[in-house]
Amino acid sequence: MQHPGYAMVVPVLDDGQVVLEQVYRWTVRETLLECPSGGLDGEPPAVAARRELEEETGLVAGHLLPLGSFYGSDGISNERFHLFVGSQITDTGTVRREPTEQIEVETMPLARAVAMAYDGKIVDAPSALALILAGRALDVGP
Repeated sequence: MQHPGYAMVVPVLDDGQVVLEQVYRWTVRETLLECPSGGLDGEPPAVAARRELEEETGLVAGHLLPLGSFYGSDGISNERFHLFVGSQITDTGTVRREPTEQIEVETMPLARAVAMAYDGKIVDAPSALALILAGRALDVGP
């Protein structure tokens, strides 16, 4: 399967809280806790990460730290995802979600989110990896 890829950002607020999303995924018929993400839409990964963060949460990252890029399911797809930590977060208050997106924004301490990723309580694999790598980059975690 050909896939253009996507970007994901771990938005960390100045107080150490991380902004996550409860997203209903019809493919697994579950609501999953995830980091904000979305398709590249022909843009460079950092541009797409900033755009998706603002569209889904109304937040803007003043700084993005790249965490790497990975294949999500290389046995069936060429889909590659790009991970970032976002900081210097400001709130525009402008959310522009797609009509099909069922998202509830949730915040929690980054250390708690990292622990949930390690404990298997965050089952969206890219989000779990992003949180673990963000915890390592920011020296937060178990």
